[in-house]
Amino acid sequence: MASIFISYRREDSAGYAGRILDVLGAHFGKDEVFIDVDDIKAGEDFFKVIQETEKRCSVLLAIIGKNWLTIEGADGRPRLSNPQDFVRAEIAAGLRGGPRVIPVLVGGASMPRVEDLPEDLAGLARIEALSIEDTHFHQDVAQLIDAIEPKAASFPIQRLGLAILIVLLLVLVPLAYRWRAAIPEKVDGAWQANVKYSWGDTHDEIFKFETSGHALSGTASYLGAGRGDRGILDGKIDGGRITFTTKSYATVDEKTYEEKHFYSGTLAGNEIRFSLQTDSGYDSRVPETFTATRVADNKR
Repeated sequence: MASIFISYRREDSAGYAGRILDVLGAHFGKDEVFIDVDDIKAGEDFFKVIQETEKRCSVLLAIIGKNWLTIEGADGRPRLSNPQDFVRAEIAAGLRGGPRVIPVLVGGASMPRVEDLPEDLAGLARIEALSIEDTHFHQDVAQLIDAIEPKAASFPIQRLGLAILIVLLLVLVPLAYRWRAAIPEKVDGAWQANVKYSWGDTHDEIFKFETSGHALSGTASYLGAGRGDRGILDGKIDGGRITFTTKSYATVDEKTYEEKHFYSGTLAGNEIRFSLQTDSGYDSRVPETFTATRVADNKR
């Protein structure tokens, strides 16, 4: 069952839609992300398949490029002016109470104004949009993942009765505050992981963390603990979620590139489940996933 629906105009943003699909598929699972080119088979009713898929989805991403508003149909009029236009129908269904709609601006696009949209899409202009830029694509998609995850669960909290919800809040909120307060103390120290990278190499990595409130600092090795530690940049810990960045350099065809490594982890006891996305500047890489465990001498 798909839980994320990607709506886009092929002439406007196909390249961005494909890159976003790759990253979301690696994070949530390929079966959780729907996009028409890959998921509609020959001979199927396009409009019917989209309608049925939207019913099963929790989130609709409206990918908006610079020409999204103005692309014309065969009659010379903007496609959005046609009530039977697929993109218009997809988004209008979400705005009527279907999947949660998230506008995603790509290629330097701006959010459409209410007066530029047909009546059934006017609500789109009132939704806060996320921008994805080429210069920091992976960081922007990481923010998109954060925006999707709270709503991607298959059991919406709205279905709980009011009485049950109140009881859960009374019980869990105090526990959550105590748990969050203890996180920095639990993370401090050394962690180790055996990481199999997407190109086939396997390396033992060491992470050394220090915390001050919600700020995270320290070092992280890359491609082997013996190759030098990388300083942690922009480190944060928020509840059980850990994020930080490191940098390294690679030489390809006698040219040196700066690589940025974006780590996102979830703490669970003495384990941190990490996703690592590398922006190399010379190729595109899939996210690496691995689990780091606390070094025994640092247990508290």
